[in-house]
Order: sequence, then structure tokens, then C-alpha cells
Amino acid sequence: MGEGAFDAVAEKVPPPAVDQRPCEPTVGLESTFDKVRRCLREEQVGIIGLYGMGGLLGAPNDFDVVIWMVVSKDLQLEKIQERIGRRIGFLDESWKNGSLEDKASDIFRILSKKKLLLLLDDIWERVDLTKVGVPFPDPENKSRIDFTTRFLEICSAMQAHEFLKVEDVLKNHPNIPELARSVAQECAGLPLALITIGRVMACKKTPQEWHYAIQVLRISASEFPGMGKEVYPLLKYSYDSLPDETIRSCLLYCGLFPEDYRTRKSELIDCWIGEGFLDQYDRSGAYDEGYYIIGILLHACLLEEEWGDIGEEETCKIEKEKENFLVHAGFGLTEAPEIQNWRNVRRITPTCPHILSLFLSDNSLKMIAVFNMSNNHLLWKLPLGISTLVSLEHLDLSSTAITHLPIDLQKLVNLKCLNLQYMYNLNQFPRLVISAFSKLQVLRMFDCGGSKIERLKSNVLFGGHQVLVEELIGMKYLMAVTITLKRLQALQELLISQELQRCTQFLFLRCFNDSKSLDIFCLACLHNLNKLYVAGCKHLEDFQMIIQRSSVNQLAHGFHSLHTVKVGFCFKLKDLTWLVFAPSLKSIVVLSCCDMEQIIKANKLSQLHHRHQERRKSVFAKLQFLSLENLRNLCCINWEALAFPNLKEIRVEGCPMLFKLPLDSNSAKGCKVQWDKPLCCCHVVICL
Repeated sequence: MGEGAFDAVAEKVPPPAVDQRPCEPTVGLESTFDKVRRCLREEQVGIIGLYGMGGLLGAPNDFDVVIWMVVSKDLQLEKIQERIGRRIGFLDESWKNGSLEDKASDIFRILSKKKLLLLLDDIWERVDLTKVGVPFPDPENKSRIDFTTRFLEICSAMQAHEFLKVEDVLKNHPNIPELARSVAQECAGLPLALITIGRVMACKKTPQEWHYAIQVLRISASEFPGMGKEVYPLLKYSYDSLPDETIRSCLLYCGLFPEDYRTRKSELIDCWIGEGFLDQYDRSGAYDEGYYIIGILLHACLLEEEWGDIGEEETCKIEKEKENFLVHAGFGLTEAPEIQNWRNVRRITPTCPHILSLFLSDNSLKMIAVFNMSNNHLLWKLPLGISTLVSLEHLDLSSTAITHLPIDLQKLVNLKCLNLQYMYNLNQFPRLVISAFSKLQVLRMFDCGGSKIERLKSNVLFGGHQVLVEELIGMKYLMAVTITLKRLQALQELLISQELQRCTQFLFLRCFNDSKSLDIFCLACLHNLNKLYVAGCKHLEDFQMIIQRSSVNQLAHGFHSLHTVKVGFCFKLKDLTWLVFAPSLKSIVVLSCCDMEQIIKANKLSQLHHRHQERRKSVFAKLQFLSLENLRNLCCINWEALAFPNLKEIRVEGCPMLFKLPLDSNSAKGCKVQWDKPLCCCHVVICL
């Protein structure tokens, strides 16, 4: 360089290794961050997905390069490349204007030599990191990729090694933890609400302030500071971003139920079908679509799921003007709303505990598709005139105290779904009513039928519900049946029909007083059986496991849909060894079986062919809940320790002879154990 020539007097300062950004203190998210930090220390975990909400990513400082960016719904790979390129030194315009492939090669060349932490916040679809140029994390480069998303499916699409759901707990005030828990309950686990309310309440130090906050949340949550401006717009954005109008309509329909109302998934789908949201003519396909939609809403954190087959709506408010719903569910309504609010109503769910009459005359009604009177536990008589609703397609009387159903119901010839579950007092149901429903697709009569069945052959419940089964045989459109049977002959009638074999989902064998033994494997032909209850069979001594040569292949596929078993008040029953043939069990409840000595009996299982003894290796692999109550002679659950990889809770009460559980140091990690151990049991609580 010649004297006086200054081609370069300074160089550009390279970008910092860590991308700094401001962040607010977290309220109630400490456990989630602890899990993320733990995963960052594990070499085999290269990609971590947090689903449920965005805005939770933080950056440690032990990486060569840390890059953070918000992706959001409008995914553009070029913008991601530009952000990464700027961080690693590609600053000139010519590089920005290069092809996607050339920029990917440049990015890969640099980052493959670095220990990288890439933080992608709020992604709505799969980001193809190969096209961007980001090297896949492995134990050699020790790089990491963290992302947040509202959808669980994205975690799978991104090939995440660890899925972490954002489950928040509002940080307790040291002096008023009980009030803080009440506030958290009002948020119903909604992360956005917890963060917003936690930020406001962090400085509140008196119980009066917390009491007032609870009052505001219960009366009008939108009035709480920050909720209207920060929470609801984001929820509306999540709602508007749902894939299609059908899914949005199904979500809005959940708003017709009271707050904190628990509804079974199958019955919710029944309602969606009845409303016309899903295909009414292909109910099998409609059920599949319904479960798919529930999955989308759960993974988008717009619905909340509890254990088992129960779904519970999130306590959030979503408004959409073109849907005309009049919703007063759960508000203790004692008089009709203002008349102008009724004029454009399409669906109504008022709570009117003292109503005696409901007039719908002079409304030019074309049809009423859904009539739901469920959970009116004091309603003992069906309202007069219901049989005039000839357009009715969905009638739900479940969990009512109704004792008699009238013959006039047979006029409801368009009925497709009839729900009479948990009608414990129903004693009279005339013949030729159900068979008149020629279009019936769903019949739910699980745990239905009182103890005082009128002994008239004109009653479809006559003969331990055998007459009911006879009426169902030949109904060509049936897709789903849940039923209670009270005699062995009624069960045999059901098992003869291939149509009923195919569509029976729940089965309650109740008061089989004519049977000392039951060949349990005869139920293996019910391939769609989800739930089995056996109760009040006071003479039943044994579930026989007789494997006929003709039934070997059928048994190999039997009980694969069975997820819930409850056995109670079978005083002479000795064991439930057959449960090893139900690989998908999630819940087992056994109560008041006085003579039961073992749940799984080793010598009984050893009598089977070695091909079937293999079942013991995977027994209870999916079990989540086990309850044993008032089994005074029970001394053993299983003769050896079980892994119980998915067990969440085990409850043992009133089992004085049981001194150990089938657990070892590797069993049921994180499981909640409730056990009123006998005094002599001391500390010996595991099988070794």
C-alpha cells in the first residue's frame, strides 16, 4: 500500500454470537423452562418442540451462534435465510438476490462448523430446514433447534426428538396460595390468560385484591385488565387460522354447553352429525372425521382433554357474528331472554329449572334436527307433544329420571340418533318403537333400565333386554350401539348377529343371575368394543378362557379396541386373568368382589398355549388408571413386577390382604399412588 493510500480504514464489526432480545419475567412457566434446559443438556435431543403457545423461547449462552426469529403463519423460507445470513456475515445485496439453493449451500458451509442454537418462534407449518441450509443436529456438532407451535402435529412434522406441552401453573403469592389457585382455575389452563393475569397480579399483595380478581373473572373475564386487548385477539387469530369452516363450526358448537361441562367425544360427534356439520349419510366416515376435528382442536389448545374418553371445552370466548346462537347454558336462567334476542336464533341452550311450558307455535318451523334434554336428573316424565316433532333426527334423554317412554315416539320416523344412556329408572319402553326408527344409525342404551322392569311382554326391556336385541337385529343402518344386557340368552342373541357384532361399542352385563361362568372369549368377536362393565352378577364365579380351534385367529385380534373395564359386586368372582388379552386397556376398576384373590392368576395363564402366554410381556402397557376397592381377599395383582409405562394413578382402598404392588424401581414413573396400606404392611410396597 502506497504512502497516503487508505483503501480501508476500518472493518465492519462482526455480528454478536448470541442474538439478544428483551423478554418479560415468566409467571408460572418455570417447570416448562426447566424441561427445556434439561433437554438442551442431553446430546441425543437435537430438536425440541414446545406446543400450545408461542413466545416462550429463551437462549443460553454456551453456543457459537444463537439465532432467534418469529416465523408465524406467513412462512417464507427466503426471509428465514436472510435472517440467518445476516447473523453469520452474508450482508451484501448480491447474496440476498441469489437463488434459494445457492444461499442454502452458503449457510450450510458456515453453520456445519458451528455449535448452533436456532430458535423458531410460533411456527404454523413444517419448516424445511434442508432447503434453508440448516444442518441437522447430531451429537457431533452438538447443535440444537427449538421451536414453539400451537399444533402438536407440527412437532411430528419437524421430527422433534422431544415434545413438550406448555402446561402452566400460576405462580403462587407466598401469603395467599389458595386464592392464587382459584385464579388459575378461572383461567382453565389457558396459557395466554395465565400469563396476562399473572403479570397483572404479580404486584397484588392483599387478599381483597385477589378476591376482586376472582369476582371479575367469573362475571366478565373480558373486563379484566389486558384480557380484551391481549388474550382474545390472539385466540380469535387461532380460531380464524383453523383449516376450514367445518372445524370452526364444530368449535363454535362447543360454546352451547355450560362452562366446565364434560361431554363424551362420541356424543359430541353425534351432535355435530345431527346439526349437519358432518356427513349424515356416511356415519362411519363422519366419526373418523369427528375424531380428527377433535384432535385438531385439542392440539391447537382450543379444547382441553381430560383422561379417557371425555373431552372438555376450554373456558374461552369466541365470537362470530354470522352464527346465531342464543346461549344461556349454566347461568341458572329463570325467565326467558328479551324477545328481540330470539328472532334470528338457530340454536338455543337455556337453563330453565322451573320451566313448565315451551311454545314454538307460529314460527314457520321447517324442521328441528336436535332435541337434547340430557342431565335433567329430576325430570321423570317425557314432555307431552315431543312425538309431533316428526323432523327430529337426534333425541338425547340421557341421564334423566324418566321412567316410561310412550308408544307415540314411533312417529319420529326420521330419527337417526337416540341417546338413552344412564336412564337408571327407565322401566317401560314399548315394543315396536325402536323398530319404527328405520333410519336409526346410533342407539345408546348403556347403563339403561331400572330394577323394576314391568314384566309385560309388550315391554322391549322384557327378558333381560332380549326383546330389545331382537328388535335391533335387521336394522340395516345401525353404525353404533351401546347396550345393557341382563341375561345370558340376551347376550347370545346379540352375538349371533354379525351386524350387532360390528357396531357394539359399549356393553354392560348386569345382574347375570343365571350364570356361574362366562366364556369371556365369546366377546372377542366384538371388534369395536370400547367399554365393558360387569356388575351385580352375584353367582358368577369364573371368566372361562376356552380357546376353540376355530376362534384362535379371532382372539388374536379381539379386545384390541377395549380401553375401559369395570367389574363390581360380583361376590364370587376369583380373578380377571383374561385382561392380559386386552392390549389397549387404559382404565381398570374392580370393586366389591369379596372372593377375588388375584387380578392376574399365574397358574391359570400357564394352562394356555405358549402362543398366548406371550401376552404377559406387554400386559397393561397402555394402562393409565387402576382402582381396586373393597376387595377383602385380594392378595396379589400380578405375580411379578410390571412396567406400567403409562400409568398415571393407582388407587387401592379396602384391600387388607394386599401387602405389595407389582412395581419395581423402573415401574410407573411419576404415577400417583393412593393406598390405605394395612398397618402390618410397613414399608414393603413393591414387588422385587
